[in-house]
Amino acid sequence: MKRAVVALVALGALSACGDDAPEAADTSALLQKSDLPPVASTSDYDARNGTNTVCAELNGFESNLATTKPKTIGTQFSLENGDRVISTLLGLYVAEGDVAYATDRVDAAIDECLADPADADSFERLDGLTDGAVGFRSVLETSDGPVTTERAYAVADDDHVVVVTVEHTGGGEASTSVADLLPVALDRAD
Repeated sequence: MKRAVVALVALGALSACGDDAPEAADTSALLQKSDLPPVASTSDYDARNGTNTVCAELNGFESNLATTKPKTIGTQFSLENGDRVISTLLGLYVAEGDVAYATDRVDAAIDECLADPADADSFERLDGLTDGAVGFRSVLETSDGPVTTERAYAVADDDHVVVVTVEHTGGGEASTSVADLLPVALDRAD
């Protein structure tokens, strides 16, 4: 039986420390309510927790991506239709390599997952992303119906990678897409 591993959607805000940490809908957030279809709720997301996907190669690599400040907070948007969106700004956890190397590693991990999608019922590379961005779409059948996850990674600057994820449960299409949200998040990361 397939594992019911559902990708956590990583959406985030620019990092800050102490009492200056951004609120879920703060203007420093990479994505804001106005960028999305109707939002039911927002919540902070501790980006240091990492995320899981249906692809073991990506999970292993994502442990090398971490927030660069101890209290980096991301934001998770729960949309009125049940979709979830998360974005975050991540830096390398390890001192070796750079963010271009990091996105190259993600790209290679996606290739490995395409060759052996493991628990996913479907795994494919995302097209139509911002130049230099890499991403994937996976579908996993669960007792609640299919869970479709889109996630994209893009270099924001010399030290950071923007990660945007959209998760949709059930039939049909998600109410928004990573391809539409990633350019907005990258603009705000500047």
